Amino acid sequence: MDGHTALAPKIVAGRTQSKYHPLPWVGERVQVSCPIDLENVVGTTISCTGKKNDGTTVAIPVTVTRVTGSRITWEFRR
Repeated sequence: MDGHTALAPKIVAGRTQSKYHPLPWVGERVQVSCPIDLENVVGTTISCTGKKNDGTTVAIPVTVTRVTGSRITWEFRR
């Protein structure tokens, strides 16, 4: 992507899902999907989607916060 490396959507979705609700008794679990690669440029944001068991969805913004060499640090908001 524009000469920058990026994380594949499945990797971003899987890691976000695993951390979204680590405690099973807190809230509802969601199935996360992300539409595009997350480019390793600070400030890059994509909107992933969390699908609840009842079919409703929640937007999960994911933003790159730091890039060091080949390492990408990113965060998501609930």
